Amino acid sequence: MEYIDDDYDLVDALNTPGIPDDERPILDPQISEEQLMFAYGQMADIILQLSKHTFTEIGCIARANEDDDFDGLWVVKHRPLTLNMNELVQVGIFPPHLLPDGPFPTSSSYYQALADMHMAHLVTQRNDAVDSAEDCRKKCIARFLFRKLSREGRFCK
Repeated sequence: MEYIDDDYDLVDALNTPGIPDDERPILDPQISEEQLMFAYGQMADIILQLSKHTFTEIGCIARANEDDDFDGLWVVKHRPLTLNMNELVQVGIFPPHLLPDGPFPTSSSYYQALADMHMAHLVTQRNDAVDSAEDCRKKCIARFLFRKLSREGRFCK
């Protein structure tokens, strides 16, 4: 798998000019279709490269030997950073210390952790995330059902 040292990231390339680094990025409405297609093409290439590998755990990958640029072996070393996890912390005021500590050995363990994060999110989210008592009940029931199904391994069969 190809490794590329980066001078800047995708946010730098696609963000609306003038938005400070500490604010949420917004896709530049003036970006050319050529730039956007180039970025999408690179993202698709990365996903295709990742799809050719099999890993024994679910998480973020890194070189097995980070000091050897010629070693092509990649392994799962850290917890995954999913869009859901990022959104929970960035938008949902979810405490980062409640995120999982490391990789997941099975998809079942990942779903169980996801259910736990959803439960913690319900407790830590702002009051304006719930429209009414009925809305809160529905969200609570949905999270309990998701957790029950994940514990029963129903998502992995």
